[in-house]
Amino acid sequence: MSLRHALTDAQLRHAHALHEDSIVIDMLFQGPIGTYSLPEELEAELLTLAQAAHPGNEAEQVRYASELIRRWYTNGKLADLYEACWTQSGITAACRQLSVRTQDSLMRSIVSVQEEFDRKPWLVKARTAGEVELAHENGQRAGIVTSQEAEGYGKDLGLLELAYDFGLRVQQLTYNNHNLIGAGCMEPNDAGLSRFGMKFVAKCNELGIIVDTSHCGRQTTLDACAHSERPVVATHTGAAAIYGHDRCKSDEEIRAIAESGGVIGVFAMPWFVAPDPEHSTLDHVLDHVDHVVDLVGIDSVGIGTDWPMPQTKWMALEFKRLIAPTIGFAPGDGPSTEWIHGLKDYRELSNVTAGLLARGYDDEGVVKIIGGNTVNLGRSDEINIFDAGGTLIDRLAYGDQTFPGTIRTQNASGNPTSLAALAPQTITADWALAAVGDGYGSYASLNGDVGNPGTFVFAPVPEPETYALMLAGLAMVGTLARRRAEQRKDA
Repeated sequence: MSLRHALTDAQLRHAHALHEDSIVIDMLFQGPIGTYSLPEELEAELLTLAQAAHPGNEAEQVRYASELIRRWYTNGKLADLYEACWTQSGITAACRQLSVRTQDSLMRSIVSVQEEFDRKPWLVKARTAGEVELAHENGQRAGIVTSQEAEGYGKDLGLLELAYDFGLRVQQLTYNNHNLIGAGCMEPNDAGLSRFGMKFVAKCNELGIIVDTSHCGRQTTLDACAHSERPVVATHTGAAAIYGHDRCKSDEEIRAIAESGGVIGVFAMPWFVAPDPEHSTLDHVLDHVDHVVDLVGIDSVGIGTDWPMPQTKWMALEFKRLIAPTIGFAPGDGPSTEWIHGLKDYRELSNVTAGLLARGYDDEGVVKIIGGNTVNLGRSDEINIFDAGGTLIDRLAYGDQTFPGTIRTQNASGNPTSLAALAPQTITADWALAAVGDGYGSYASLNGDVGNPGTFVFAPVPEPETYALMLAGLAMVGTLARRRAEQRKDA
C-alpha cells in the first residue's frame, strides 16, 4: 500500500487522530470480526463441529459454523475479540442486519440482533442521527438496524412496520434477483419497480426507513429515486465507470441517488472494485470514491465496506462454491478468501482516512466521507413533535404516546443549562421545535433568533421526576411555537 510513502509520520498521526475524533460510519458492516482476525485454531475446531452436526452437507456446515461464530461473539469466547476489533476500527456506528429472507428468519434475526444490544453495554441501538452522535459523545458504539433482503415481507407491509418498530432504519429493495418489489443487479432483465414496489417505497417513506438500492438493477434504482419522497442510498456499491461489475452503479444511477439527497457508499470487496481480486488494494477502493466525488460532489459519498465477513477460510471457500450461486452470483463470482490490501482487517480502517488525506482531501472533506454525510441523512427525517394543540406526538406509525427520557440542554456556547433557564427565552424568542426520530430517544434542535439558540438532547433513561418536568416544559415550548406561527400567518 502506497499511502505510508505518501504521508509523513506526523501526517499519519494526524490521520489516526482525525479518524478517532470523527463520527465514522460503515454503511454496510459485516464486522467487526473478519476472516483474518479470527484465531487460526478456529479453522479446524469449527470444521470438526460442523461436520459432526451435518455430515456430508457442506452448505449446512457453513451455515452451522456461521451460527456458532455469532453465538461466540455475542456472548462467548469471541466476545472480547469482537469488542476489541470494533473499538480499534474507530467505527462509531455500523449496521446490524436483519435477515428478511422469510418471516421465520426475520423473527429469528430480531432476537439475535437484540441479544447483541442486550449483552454489550458499549453497543447501543441507534434509531436517529442524534443517537449516533450521543453514542460518540459517550464513548459508545452504535448499531443501526438494516436489512438487505425483503422477500420475507411478502406483500404484508405490516411486517415492515414491525421491523421499523424494532428499529429498522435502512431497507434494501432487492438483493441480486427479482422479488415482488423489483429486480436485482444480477438479473438480465429489469423492468423497474413493480406496483407493489412503489407501495413499498411509499411505506418506507411514511415510516422513515431509508431506501437502499445497492443490489438493485439499473431501472429499479432509477425508479426508486423517482418515486421516493426521501433520500435514497446505495450503502455498498462502486462506480461502473471505474470497474464494470454488475454490482457497481452507472453514472446515471449515481446521479439519481445524489439528486434524491442520498449517499453512495463505496465498498471494499476485492471482486467488485478491480479486475484482479488477488491484487486489489485500498487505492482501487479510493479510485471509486474519487469518481463519485468528481461526478456528484463530496456531500454524496460515504463508505460501506461490506467486507471482510466473520468466517474462516474454509467457510469462505465453501460459501463461494455452494451458497453464492444460490443468491444470484455467477458461478465463480462473489466473496471468497481474498482481501483488500491495506484493509485486511477492520482494525485497519483508519487507512481509509489516511488514504483520503494522501489523495489531497482536506479534513472537512474526509470527515464527510467517513461518516458525516451518512449521519446527515438523519437530518432529512426531522418532524414536528407537537400537534396543533401542543401535544407531544410521535410518528404516524406509533400514534400519540408519551416520551420517556431525561433531558440535557445547552446554550449557544455549548455550556450546559437547564430547561428552566431556557424556557423563559421562548416567551420572546421565535422558536421552532423539531425532532429527529421516535419516542424511544431523540435529538431535537431549538432554532430561534441569533441571541437565543439552544438545544435539547433526549436520552432514553426514564426518570419520573424529569419526565414530568420535560412534558410540561416541552408542551409550553410547543404551544408557544404554534402561537408564533399563527401570529406570522395572521400578519
